[in-house]
Amino acid sequence: MGELRMERTFRASPERLFRYLTDAKSVAGWWGPEGMTVGASRLDLGRPGPWSMALSDPSGRAMEMSGTVISVDPPRGLELTMIVPGTGVESTVRLEVKPQGTGSQLTLIQSGISDEMIAWGQRGWIGPLNRLTVMADAGAAAA
Repeated sequence: MGELRMERTFRASPERLFRYLTDAKSVAGWWGPEGMTVGASRLDLGRPGPWSMALSDPSGRAMEMSGTVISVDPPRGLELTMIVPGTGVESTVRLEVKPQGTGSQLTLIQSGISDEMIAWGQRGWIGPLNRLTVMADAGAAAA
């Protein structure tokens, strides 16, 4: 099994970015595949325990993402498991936050996935990370 690693730089402080990573309303706004609508969810990623997100596409096809928050270390990051939709494969996702200048750097590390799933994940995480960047940087500019 392999590992996917992606990095992003934000204008938001580590504390503000961490809030966007863990607050249920914020997570519902950025996470999930492009074009999907978030429905009933348990998305408080700020404490250990189960999480889930019901998603539907424009045609009404539904799927669920779920897993368990393993650890939370404000504002440095969190670690969770995720059942990869459509595969039944459980992977581990670490979101590491570090200060960078007046902003922060996010490193996303998804492990326990095949090379094929790494390629899929690289495409799959782009939309959510783009939405997170817009949200967190807009919040930083308003602060």
